[in-house]
Amino acid sequence: MNIRQLRRLPSANCRWTAKRKLQVLKAIDAELLSRTTALSYYRLSAEELDEWRALYESLGFRALYAKNCNATRKQQLLCGTRDRIAASLPIGDPAR
Repeated sequence: MNIRQLRRLPSANCRWTAKRKLQVLKAIDAELLSRTTALSYYRLSAEELDEWRALYESLGFRALYAKNCNATRKQQLLCGTRDRIAASLPIGDPAR
């Protein structure tokens, strides 16, 4: 990524697309944008940025589409809820 590409980074009030998410990740990787600056400028949480990175690294560009990010979040929430319920059951409970 060069200085011309840095100028093409998304504005702070943009709608997030897969392409824009990838641009930010690549700018951070190329050290044209620090992680801290990206978090504050784009008003992202560290968890959100980490989620983008994990999705991109494990599943590729198409995983950054909003519907895929939302599906991943929903699955994580469902699994987390199921695990919390299972942990609250007594050990000898036949429901386990």
